[in-house]
Amino acid sequence: MTDTTTETEPVEDGYHKRISVAASPATVFALLTEPERLRRWQSVVSSVDLEVGGEYRHLVVPGAVARGRFTEIEPDRRLVYTWGWEGETAGVAPGSSTVSVVLSPDGDRTIIDFTHDGLPDAEAITSHADGWNHFVDRLATAAEEGDAGPDPWAAGPEDMDLVGVAEASLALMLDQLRLVSPDDLERATPCAAFTVAELVDHLVGSLGMIAISGGGTAAAPSADAAVESRVADAAAAALTAWRQRGLDGEVDFGGGSVPAQVPIAVAVAELFVHAWDVAQVTGRPFDPAGHVVVMTDGAVRGVIPPDRGDSFGPPLPEEGLDPVGALMAFTGRTV
Repeated sequence: MTDTTTETEPVEDGYHKRISVAASPATVFALLTEPERLRRWQSVVSSVDLEVGGEYRHLVVPGAVARGRFTEIEPDRRLVYTWGWEGETAGVAPGSSTVSVVLSPDGDRTIIDFTHDGLPDAEAITSHADGWNHFVDRLATAAEEGDAGPDPWAAGPEDMDLVGVAEASLALMLDQLRLVSPDDLERATPCAAFTVAELVDHLVGSLGMIAISGGGTAAAPSADAAVESRVADAAAAALTAWRQRGLDGEVDFGGGSVPAQVPIAVAVAELFVHAWDVAQVTGRPFDPAGHVVVMTDGAVRGVIPPDRGDSFGPPLPEEGLDPVGALMAFTGRTV
């Protein structure tokens, strides 16, 4: 349980919240600026170029990407950056508003003054206030406990497109991988071809091909990086490329021309099914939102070929299983 105090004050064209947390300014600054720390409270994945004029990009929830540039950086003291949404969600385009965060030491605590101004109207102020109340509370938890835990908002909306389903599946995968221990890496998974370490290698390679098919560039994460970071970087490159490209037309993939939906359906299958695989190894819960299961089921059943390859065995009986169990049985997993 976190021990925080909060105070919200009106701002004419935005939002302000003051919060006191039992953590150092350095800890809070890292949570605001380092991709692996941002994943602990605010984003599914993030890219950050931490210099004045440098750009950041946060996949906050499936289908919602925040982007802007840093305008002031005082490590452990102050961070100012422009803010907006790709696609102008809520009418707030990238660069059109400003977020400032001031960190003040207070004994063994830190006072965080969080302000977002320049929002265009009451609707935008209300929607951003709802969002920041959610995420600033998660920031406080992460500052004091190290991790705010899985974000229920990472399931995304019920009307998201196929790229959004892949982004929601990525959130499920990263929630599993962040808790994988070194001892887990050589353990066998329900996918007979892979240990956990081999499964991660497979995912990184597959996501690289998906990135290239969408007109992007495969990420080159360090083999020494944590498995969560390796998959996060590879998936961010792939899904960013596809979020920008869209799903119309055909692309080169797997040695031929295919409808553009196919590589993203493959991404959904890889991320969702293998997230379940990892959960079986570690014994941790795997409880995706119902709408994510429904949309994933359609994508997976439409993309697994009859010959199936190494990752998917012959389908098993589905009768009497819940929706996740039925989908896993279709992929050849024993439930």
